[in-house]
Amino acid sequence: MCLMLALTLQNNNNTKKLSFLIFVLVFTVFLFTSDAHRYTIDEFLGQEMSYHMVIMEPDPNYIEGESKFYFNAPIFNPWNTGEICANGILCYPISVFYSITQVPFIAINHYFPIIDQNTLVLTIDDFAHPHYNFWRNSQNADIVFMELFYGPFLSASLVMIFFLICIEQKFSRSTSVILTFLLAFSTLIWAYSNTSLNVLPTGLFLLVGYMFYKKFQRLNQKKFLLFCSMSLGFSFLIRPDAILFIIPIWFSILI
Repeated sequence: MCLMLALTLQNNNNTKKLSFLIFVLVFTVFLFTSDAHRYTIDEFLGQEMSYHMVIMEPDPNYIEGESKFYFNAPIFNPWNTGEICANGILCYPISVFYSITQVPFIAINHYFPIIDQNTLVLTIDDFAHPHYNFWRNSQNADIVFMELFYGPFLSASLVMIFFLICIEQKFSRSTSVILTFLLAFSTLIWAYSNTSLNVLPTGLFLLVGYMFYKKFQRLNQKKFLLFCSMSLGFSFLIRPDAILFIIPIWFSILI
């Protein structure tokens, strides 16, 4: 892989091939260092909504006309406050657009079982911790598949887009590759590749939007401004504090 990368660097007409090689290399590293079992409350809520979007059924604990947010995690809403949910599948205090980004990964394993309850079996030979093995073996196989590939795929995509932005900024290919690998392996990107937190799709769509903005500046084609708006808007719908990055970009467009 490194030899292919070096040979591609010598060819000035292979930006797309080089970006793809960077994606494959980074994705491979992130994938084989992924633990596939994060379980923060944010990730849990996103997983639950995504999974029920795929199977098109609400959680068995959902009660029509009674359930509110955190109905399946009452410790986070002990007084059962808030409005009654109108839709059992979407009855989670998390962005629908965030969960939509996870749906394809869950659907792949749900309809084409790659990991199932028969293959998802850890023993004491894998980890010398019986309780941990019991917990892992009891997890939904579709969620495990999503956790295994979601973070590495989005993180590697983010790194690839960063490389393309460096090229748009007129950096040399060698400099762009160095900056890209520094981003991938010396920042929190590597750590976040082990998660399914909403910062991943948010960061990815922010960079995609900025890349289209740079293309608009260079080529002055309005379609890139449209793509920029769509990407930045989607990142805001996933995580509202993305507005902190969107405002400076729009000011630069207006000025």
